[in-house]
Amino acid sequence: MSTHLSNFVTYMGNWEYESDENIDSVICELESFAKLEDFECGTAIDEEFQKLTTLLNIAEAERIGTDILHGIADVSLLYSIWDMAFGMGVYVVSTLGQLAVKYTATEFTDLRNKLARADIDIASNINEDVKTYIEKYKQNNRLIRARAAEGMDGRQCRLILMEFMAYLQKKGQTVTVPIFKKYAASIKRISTSNEIKDVYNALDNLNLGVKSQIDVDELMKTLKGLKLPFLAMGAKGMIQNIALRIVAWRMDISQKTIAERAQEAGITEECEPSSFEMMDAVGWFAFGVAAALTAVDVVLEIMDGITFAKQCNAMRAELQGRIKESYSSFFLNIQKSSKLYNKAIAANGTEKEIDANVTKKANTAFRTEAVLASADKSRCCVVL
Repeated sequence: MSTHLSNFVTYMGNWEYESDENIDSVICELESFAKLEDFECGTAIDEEFQKLTTLLNIAEAERIGTDILHGIADVSLLYSIWDMAFGMGVYVVSTLGQLAVKYTATEFTDLRNKLARADIDIASNINEDVKTYIEKYKQNNRLIRARAAEGMDGRQCRLILMEFMAYLQKKGQTVTVPIFKKYAASIKRISTSNEIKDVYNALDNLNLGVKSQIDVDELMKTLKGLKLPFLAMGAKGMIQNIALRIVAWRMDISQKTIAERAQEAGITEECEPSSFEMMDAVGWFAFGVAAALTAVDVVLEIMDGITFAKQCNAMRAELQGRIKESYSSFFLNIQKSSKLYNKAIAANGTEKEIDANVTKKANTAFRTEAVLASADKSRCCVVL
C-alpha cells in the first residue's frame, strides 16, 4: 500500500536537476489543463468518426481481398493512440511489426493517417485551449516517462506530477521553475532518509490490519511525529497529505474518519475536504486515459477476424462504437478532472465532505492500475 507514496518520492526526487526548459514545459502543460473546464466535444467527435468511417468504406471498395487491419494497424498508428493515453509505449502482439511491413497497402494510407491524428483533429475542432493541451500533453510524454523508476508507466508519472504541482498551488504557491526545483530537492532528501520508511511501514501495517480506529491512530501518530532532514522539511506537509489520500483511495476508510483522526492528531491542514477533491480530480484523469486505451485493444481484437469482410464490418461497427466511445471518454474525463482540479486548488477548506459517489468513481479509476498491470503476457511492450 506504500507503493504509491514510494513512487511519488522516487519520481519527484528525480526531477531535482532537470533543466529549466523541461520543467517549464510540464508547468505549461498543467496551466493548459486548468483551462479545460468548459467545452463541448460531442460534435467534433461525431464528425471525426464519420470521416473515418467514410475513409474505411473507400478503402474497402478499393482493396477487396486484403486484410484491412493489416493495412491500417501498424505500429505508428497504435503508438499514436497509446501516446494519447499513457505516453509510455504500446502493447502489441509480437508479430505486429512484421505484419505492418508486409501489409502497407496504399489504399489504406488516408485512413491510417487520419486515425493516427484523430486526437489532435478532434481537439482542434473543439477549441484552441483543448488543442493546445493535447499538443503539450503529447509533446511532454517522453520527458515525463524518462524520469520514471523501473515499473512505472507514463500515466502514473503524469498523475504524480499533477499531485505535486496541485499541492503547491493549493498552498498558495505560484508554480515556477525555482519553486518546482526547491520542492523536488526536498523530496529527494526524503527519498534517502530513514524516516520515510516509517511512513511506508505505517501505511502497510494499516492496510494489513483490521483498520480500526486504533490502527488509524497509529498512522496519524507516525505522520504527526515525522522527523525529516532539515533540507527536506519543506515537503513534510506534502508527504502527510498524500499518505492521507492513499488511505482514502485504497483502503476504503471514510473521509470523515480520516479527517477526525488526523485533526485529533494535530494534522489539520492536510485533511481539508479540498484535499479529497484533488484526489477526485486525479482519479477522473486516470479514468480518462485508461478509457482511451480501449481503442488499441479494439484494433488488436479486430485483427483476429478471419475474413476481410468480417474485419471491415467489425471495424465499421467499432469506429462508431467502442473506439469512438474511448475518445469521448478521454475528452469528457479530462474536462471533469479539470473542473475538480480548479475547485480543489481554489478551496479554503470550508467545504462540506464531497459526494461519496464521486469518490467511489475516482477510486475505481485508480484500481484500474492493477488490472492494466496484469495485462495479457502474450503481448510485448515496445517502448518508443
